[in-house]
Amino acid sequence: MKKGILVIVFLGIIAVLLHVPGVFADSCDPGHVWVPPHTTPDGVWINGFCRPVEKKGFLWVDGHSNPEGVWVPGYWKPIGPPPPGKVWVPGYLDPKGKWMEGYWRPHEVPGKAWMPGHYNRKGHWIPGHYR
Repeated sequence: MKKGILVIVFLGIIAVLLHVPGVFADSCDPGHVWVPPHTTPDGVWINGFCRPVEKKGFLWVDGHSNPEGVWVPGYWKPIGPPPPGKVWVPGYLDPKGKWMEGYWRPHEVPGKAWMPGHYNRKGHWIPGHYR
């Protein structure tokens, strides 16, 4: 028991010294807020990160489970109508902790099906793509 506690304390000290991103609330830049790390309902660990408090023309939507029980990570949702024939693809946090901005994609691509982005079991985001 003592050995286990010592190992946990030692690993915590190493994480602080190495400044492991996404584990502790980094001091966010002014105008940013910390989104704490969390575990999705299916057990995938998502690192914490800093995001802007606001973004002109967008509204932040916190991560949540949709009605089908699938985890939807937090994202910036555009305010207002979409451009004709376009659908919003939310941004995501890449494996290195960098925020990748969302973008507008064509609603349909002939002969292709849209595969939505999702987290794999290692907590890495697999971006949405046409197949």
